[in-house]
Amino acid sequence: MKKTYTEEEYRSLAEVAGGEPKPHSKHPISREEYERRKKAKAEGREQSGRALMITSIVSAVILVLCLAVTGISVAIKKSKAKKEENVKTETVLTVDGVSVGADLFNLFCINVIEGPDFEYLMKTSINDDALCSSVKEKAVQYAEEYVCLYREAVKAGLSLSENEIDTIKKSCTENAENAKLSVEEYYRKNYGVSFETYVEVQGNWLLAEKYAVNLRSKCDVSEEALQEVYNAHYEKFAKADVTMVYFDTSSSDEGKNGFVKSNAESIFNGIKVEATGGLYAADDAKLSLAITEQKDTNSFYETGDNADGKATVVGEDAVKYPSLYQAVITMAPGEVRLIHDETASFIVRCDKQYFFEACKDSEELIAYAQELYFKEQFNAARYSGTYTAEKSASYRSIDIKSFVAEGKKHYGR
Repeated sequence: MKKTYTEEEYRSLAEVAGGEPKPHSKHPISREEYERRKKAKAEGREQSGRALMITSIVSAVILVLCLAVTGISVAIKKSKAKKEENVKTETVLTVDGVSVGADLFNLFCINVIEGPDFEYLMKTSINDDALCSSVKEKAVQYAEEYVCLYREAVKAGLSLSENEIDTIKKSCTENAENAKLSVEEYYRKNYGVSFETYVEVQGNWLLAEKYAVNLRSKCDVSEEALQEVYNAHYEKFAKADVTMVYFDTSSSDEGKNGFVKSNAESIFNGIKVEATGGLYAADDAKLSLAITEQKDTNSFYETGDNADGKATVVGEDAVKYPSLYQAVITMAPGEVRLIHDETASFIVRCDKQYFFEACKDSEELIAYAQELYFKEQFNAARYSGTYTAEKSASYRSIDIKSFVAEGKKHYGR
């Protein structure tokens, strides 16, 4: 178990730390680049915030309503031509009394194929028949989530106004008009569903969004509640300003890597100075010299202008440099360590640690708490047993081979 320190212990060693905090990123970058990315991220969040609201929990609804016009979706028309008269009336599943017709079920199947699950299903299925079966089973889960969202929204007293419904219909109609097709022809051709079904799904998406917003608004975001979330998920928010020297050990030549590590250890031994609590501080002059000497090969820095070695290590760094991140978030300000990761070694001095007080009002922490609350409440309803699908006799006869074949083409299969 990693060693941790109290805030008082950190502060007691702060006098040996130095340097100004720098904005953080996946890798250290210049302030100008940080501000540019921050602006771009904000703009992207504003544009996609609606879809991101429940993406991690209810993928079925997101995929259904953000369905792109692709070769896979167009393939529906060919597959269902033989049973066109039964498309709307044929019930494939019943979920909590809600009938899921063949056209909507096909749409769920297509969303599985166009989503992140399909590649895994291809790898784990022994043949095409098994793959089709797996896709259909995953589509059943999507249907269960879809109905759960709709039902729970209704139970919460949520509904769509006449104006909202009219707006959806108008938008859908305009899409068809722009393509110079009738509404039925347009949605059959591009989405494989009737105009009525498409409008219904769009309406249920809007209702699902209201449900998500409603649940998230009920989340306790008091300081005490956020402290609990922070404590339970510390590593998602922990970060530290550091001064570091980077040594690349990613070479395929193990002998070269061994030499680099040995050099790093030699430099570290010359830099470290014994401090309180059995820790090491750094000789500032020797640390600065090491940074200068390593600057030309310091590929950890993206911009090439980090002459002072300043950076901020954040949670995203745990992906590429897990040992670095795990060590840095437990270091006391002023402490210096030599850290060996799989592809790099680092001499790191911790300049500042960020505690709960530094992020308690951040949008990220509040949004994360709200997401956890939504997930807890949604899953309680989703897995209560109420939304377990009942398959009709026609379930087995649903043929999605053309969808699967089209999906495999996108993976070069």
